[in-house]
Amino acid sequence: MGQSANKLTREGTRCHVPNVARKTEAHVRRFYFEISLNDDVKGDADGVDLPDDSAARREAVMTIANIAAEAIPQDGPLDIAIRVLDDRECQVFSARVTFDFDETRS
Repeated sequence: MGQSANKLTREGTRCHVPNVARKTEAHVRRFYFEISLNDDVKGDADGVDLPDDSAARREAVMTIANIAAEAIPQDGPLDIAIRVLDDRECQVFSARVTFDFDETRS
């Protein structure tokens, strides 16, 4: 056989693993959640062990929702973003929430 079925390919910022390889993975994987508030990016050196990409996506959505519920924009727009990377440093998911105000006066 020429190329391995488990070979990773990169397209932009996403990594792709053939479905055959994903189905055989039964172990827990580590995911890293990179959070940014406006241009202030906080990396995740520790990561979180989760069973699969879907669990990482759920965790990211809950995290960004919690941050959005607590964040109060004070000096203009607030942009909250989250990127989820797997243990191969491939992006699994990303989401963004932006608060912006229109202070039109009557």
